[in-house]
Amino acid sequence: MARIVSRAAMEKIWIFLSGEPDLTFERRQTTLVASVGAILCLLAAIINTVTGQAVAMTVLCLFGTAILVSLRLLMHRLANLSPVTVGLAILGMALGILGWMTSAGVYGSAPYVFYLVLTWLLAIRKHRAHFFLIGITVAVMALLIAVQAFFPQFIMQYPDQKAQFADLVVGALLTLVFQAFFISSLRHQFEEEQCRLREKNEQLSGMTERLSHAKEQADSALAVRSNFIAAMSHELRTPLTSVIAGTRLLRKTDNAAQHDEIKNFIERSAESLLRLIDDILVLRAEEGDSGILATALHADGRHNGLLYVDGGPSTTGTVGKVRMKGSEVFRHAVTNLASVMNEVLERANVVTSDVDWVVPHQANARILDATARKLGLPAEKVIVTVDQHANTSAASVPLALDLAVRDGRIKAGDLVVLEAMGGGFTWGACVARI
Repeated sequence: MARIVSRAAMEKIWIFLSGEPDLTFERRQTTLVASVGAILCLLAAIINTVTGQAVAMTVLCLFGTAILVSLRLLMHRLANLSPVTVGLAILGMALGILGWMTSAGVYGSAPYVFYLVLTWLLAIRKHRAHFFLIGITVAVMALLIAVQAFFPQFIMQYPDQKAQFADLVVGALLTLVFQAFFISSLRHQFEEEQCRLREKNEQLSGMTERLSHAKEQADSALAVRSNFIAAMSHELRTPLTSVIAGTRLLRKTDNAAQHDEIKNFIERSAESLLRLIDDILVLRAEEGDSGILATALHADGRHNGLLYVDGGPSTTGTVGKVRMKGSEVFRHAVTNLASVMNEVLERANVVTSDVDWVVPHQANARILDATARKLGLPAEKVIVTVDQHANTSAASVPLALDLAVRDGRIKAGDLVVLEAMGGGFTWGACVARI
């Protein structure tokens, strides 16, 4: 229990210092620099005050603390990180240069500041900028060393050895702590990325297995189809040959009595051929079998003006708007949908009472109710989702079907009728057994 609490507390500390886990690597590292940098600047100001060092350095440290705290609080609102990076780099350089000039130069804690700023910049900037950053830092420090060597009068010394010792010790410790946080944060983010990649890899592995299984099923289906076509080609050839032979024989025979016999032979062969073609092309389903039993699709361009879109990228080059004459659309919708549903039920050789569910185009509640009444369907057999997502046009039928399957209303073996109507007008229906 204590370990869990400790882990949760550490996680909150990391989020406080470096931001939420969903931030980018650069933003989290910059947030960490702003957080820890504010703490370091405040401690430096306190140490400078206690040890009697330059007032200018103390003021700059306090100013840096205020700037870093403000950046930390506003970090999540800043869309572009580049100005923040430049500002922090300039602030770090200013602290390093002023610290160099006011705290014994190379013998003080200023080199630590340059080291920390450079480490942070190398971590968040792209590799191609690293030589430039290193060169700038080395050039600035070389210039400051030259100033200290040739113009020592511009370098302020510590008030006493105690102040120098305290500044160096605290600077070394703070640098150690900062680097520890920095490297630990890098490791923390690396482990998070590893975890995310592992989850993605598991998802991809699952998808690969499902795709492999689907491919095997598709290959098996193709093999079955090929075998079926090969077998049916012989079955089709026999009655077709009989029809052709009978026709030729009929042309050559003058005997009227034989004509009737040959005609009956041709008719029987043609019927056999039609039955075979019907078995191949028409989707038949016996009771309990799943699949599409019948479909019907209609269009009538005469009513285009009742429901249409007045523009689009390919016509006017603008975003068109839907134009509709509501009362006329309502009348046609109820009539056409009821008609096409009766038509498709007749094609499937079923009646309204056999239907378990109707999944209609979710246009509006009035059309759904009126269509159901016209067909004599009870309202409880109609899947209605228009109250949940309004009219989503063609997408409303699969949305409603998905919802009814998920909530358990539509089950395997149910007889379902799907219908829809669109602009133009176009309308259609389908009978399927789930």
